[in-house]
Amino acid sequence: MEKAKQLGVNASIYTHSIGTYGHSAGLRLETRPKESAGVGSYERTFYPLKLNTAYSLEFHCTFNIPEWDNQSVQIAFEDNVAYTKDGAKLIDGCQQKFLLIK
Repeated sequence: MEKAKQLGVNASIYTHSIGTYGHSAGLRLETRPKESAGVGSYERTFYPLKLNTAYSLEFHCTFNIPEWDNQSVQIAFEDNVAYTKDGAKLIDGCQQKFLLIK
């Protein structure tokens, strides 16, 4: 977040727990202002972080695209991590390239 701020990039990092049902119940970690988080999301930042749980780590940036009449576009990345006694570890590596869909 500090690097994004230094570069003048409008960025955010947040998490949500993952499980059998996708966006499962549990802890959320937020860098978004309370009013920008989804309904009930902010309250979940006070849930305990438990060992051997999995989370989606999401990073997104918002840019204005001149070719699209300066329309604001969000570009997001999402990687899954497991929280263990050794700390947070990526489950399947980190996204290394964009997949262009036309």
